[in-house]
Amino acid sequence: MRIVKETPANELETLYRLMMRRIAKGYTTEQLNYLIAAPYHYVEDVESLKKPFYSVEELDRITNALEEGNPESFFPQVEDETVLNIAVYKENTRDKITHSFSVVDEEGYEEELFKLMEYQFPDQDEIPNSDNTMKLVVDR
Repeated sequence: MRIVKETPANELETLYRLMMRRIAKGYTTEQLNYLIAAPYHYVEDVESLKKPFYSVEELDRITNALEEGNPESFFPQVEDETVLNIAVYKENTRDKITHSFSVVDEEGYEEELFKLMEYQFPDQDEIPNSDNTMKLVVDR
């Protein structure tokens, strides 16, 4: 899957840091959705640039969910308002998800900025995801 979108450099850097922390904690996007009380696929859509960047309130909830003691570490030290044309590729295989982010120039050439891989393990179901939550909450 490929998505191309204009994105401010400071938002891209913050997104990179949030994704790194989420992956390091071992959370899937669905699990982070659950922890921040977000709709199904919300985190995945923001990370894929399908939805607008997180609000301040959502960033606060993510900071708490990821147990980040220094929330400022998610944000760039220098405010860079430069808008970049970013191409996002996401590849799912049986045991991993690869996220690739590239900058696209005026001629359409791409230069990779970063690539993140997250491995999927069967035991990642310890934290409910959105589907499991709906199974737990049943109106009677």
